[in-house]
Amino acid sequence: MLASKHPFEQVHSPAFSHSGHRSPIEARLGLNGCSLDLLIAHPAPPALPFWAEEQRTLIDVLHAHLTDKDRFILMGDFNTTPWSMSYKNLPGKRVADPRWSRTWHSPIPFLGLPLDHVFIGEGLTPTGFHSGPNVGSDHMPIFTRLALDPSCEAGPDQAGLAL
Repeated sequence: MLASKHPFEQVHSPAFSHSGHRSPIEARLGLNGCSLDLLIAHPAPPALPFWAEEQRTLIDVLHAHLTDKDRFILMGDFNTTPWSMSYKNLPGKRVADPRWSRTWHSPIPFLGLPLDHVFIGEGLTPTGFHSGPNVGSDHMPIFTRLALDPSCEAGPDQAGLAL
């Protein structure tokens, strides 16, 4: 489910030409005359060779899709760590320092991994980020707060965007 207090201009699952079975969700929000593209992705874990190839292909396609966009948010469980080769192809800037944002829960303390990420384009600035408590999943929730660039006139309730 995808929900927003801001109206969606469009929501769809792009027909990217990759061999994977996990299609991302793409939405466009209209905020004070500016458009913000939101992509949510969940590539396969690289546990098997064909899943690793599917992950690399989807990340490459996402990179190509977002290369010319300034205002975008790309987020999801990418099943990849910041030190993996496929991570380096993810577009945009990661919102938080991955060394301190363990998002994959491990029953062994301090053994979790940062597998869930939020990347943003140049038209956004992060103003807050934290991972939440264990909610019964093998992943921790992540929360981020973003500010739009000054070229978008902020209305009284739209000065920032919380995810």
